[in-house]
Amino acid sequence: MTVPSSVPATALQDAGGSVDATAVDDLLAADRAIALGEVMDLPAVLNGDAEIHAKIAAARDHGLTVDGHVPGVTDASLQDLARDLDTDHESVTLNEARAKADAGFRVYLREGSTSKNLEALVDIVDEVDTRRLSLCTDDRSVVDILNGGGINEAVQKAMDLGVDPITAVQMATLNTAEAYDLPFGRIEPGAPADLVLLSELESWSVEHVVIDGIVDPIADSPPSNQSAVATDTVTFDPVAPSDLAIEHTGPGPIKVRAESAVGSFRTERRKATVPVDTADPPAGIDGVLVGNRKADILPMAVIERHGGPGNVGCGFVHNLGLDCGAIGTTIAHDAHNCIVAGVSHDAMATVANHLREVGGGIAVFDPITDSLTTLRLPIAGLISDAPIGETADSFEAVRDAATDIGLSVPGGILELTYLSLEVIPTIRLTNNGLVDVETGEYVDVVVE
Repeated sequence: MTVPSSVPATALQDAGGSVDATAVDDLLAADRAIALGEVMDLPAVLNGDAEIHAKIAAARDHGLTVDGHVPGVTDASLQDLARDLDTDHESVTLNEARAKADAGFRVYLREGSTSKNLEALVDIVDEVDTRRLSLCTDDRSVVDILNGGGINEAVQKAMDLGVDPITAVQMATLNTAEAYDLPFGRIEPGAPADLVLLSELESWSVEHVVIDGIVDPIADSPPSNQSAVATDTVTFDPVAPSDLAIEHTGPGPIKVRAESAVGSFRTERRKATVPVDTADPPAGIDGVLVGNRKADILPMAVIERHGGPGNVGCGFVHNLGLDCGAIGTTIAHDAHNCIVAGVSHDAMATVANHLREVGGGIAVFDPITDSLTTLRLPIAGLISDAPIGETADSFEAVRDAATDIGLSVPGGILELTYLSLEVIPTIRLTNNGLVDVETGEYVDVVVE
C-alpha cells in the first residue's frame, strides 16, 4: 500500500476525515507500506507548509518513495517539486512528460478509462532511459477491467503503438517494482514466482498463471463481501431545488465563471452568460441563475455529505452536453462529497436526494421516462457490495442512461467524479465554493 498523503487534498473543501503527519508516520512504519501516496497539494509543497513536509520527511526517514501529482507544471516550480517528489502520472502532452523526465521524475504513462494519454506520450520511449518510465491506469472502470483487464491492456496498446514488447513489459512490471523497491516484477532467483505464461507475447494471450510457484492455483474460499467500512456516510439533509441554485436580485442575463470539462480530468476556465429565472423563485428573492443550454452551460452543485457543515457550493459546468435531466455521484475525488449537475435544479435535487436515500453511488435521472438509473455504492458511498458482474451491469446501465440524456463529455460518467478535485488545473467547484486551482483561492461565480 501507499500511505495517503493528502486527506484532505487541501483545506479548500470539507472531507470526511483527515490523516495528519503523525498518523502518516505511523502508517509508513507498516510492513506493507511502500510509498507516500500522491502528494497533491503543490502550493503547500512549494510554500514550505510544515504539515506536508513532515509527511515527506517521514517517508524519507522510512526509506520510501514519494509519489507525486504534478499536472501541467513545466516551469521553474517543477525543479523545486523534483526535490521532494519522485514520480508523476499526470502528463497529458509529450512536452509535459519530457520536462518531468528531464527534472528527474519517474514518469508514468497513463492509459485508464477516462484519461487515455499513452498515444500522446509514447514517443518519449525513444527519448529517455525507458527504465525510468512506467505504465499505469489511474482510474479504471469495472466494465473495462472485466472486458479488457487492467495494466495488460496498456501493455498491449504500447506494443500496438510500436514499443518493443520487452520494453513494454518492463514498463508494466520491473520498472514499477524498482520504483518502490519491491521484490516483484522480475524473474530471478529469490523473487516471488508470480508469473503469467503467454502463448504469444504480441496478443497477450495468457495460457497459465503462476502464483507463489503454483500453476493455475484455485482459491481456498471465495472472498468475503463483508466490510468494516461504514455504510452510513451519505448524511446530508434533503435538498430543495433552491438549495442548489444561486440566488440573484435584478434582471439578467448574468456573466458567470464556469468550469469547462475538457477530458483527462482537467478543466479550463470559461466565462458565459446565463439567464435569471423569475418564474417561481424562493420567497424573498427575485430569481435564480439557471443554465444556458444553447452554450452548454449547466448548473452544478457540490453538497457536503459526511455529516459536517452540510453546506452546498453552487456553480456552473460546461461541456457535459446534457439535453435533459441530471446526473450525480458520491464518488468525487478526493473529498468525495456529492456532485450533481443537470439541466434543471429540480432534476438535480431529484438525483441528490435519491443518492442520499440509497447511501451513495452514481445516478442518472431521465425526466422523459421519469426514471432513475443507479449504481449503488453503499460502502462509504464509494464501493459496491455486489459481485463484480452485477456491479459492471449496473455501471453499464448508468453509463447508457447518461448517454440517453445527452452526456457527451470526454471521459463519460467518470469525468463527473473529478469536477470537484481542487488540485488539478484550472478551476473546480467544491462544497465551499469555486476554486482557482492555480492560486489556491476561492473566486466568485458571478463576474462583476
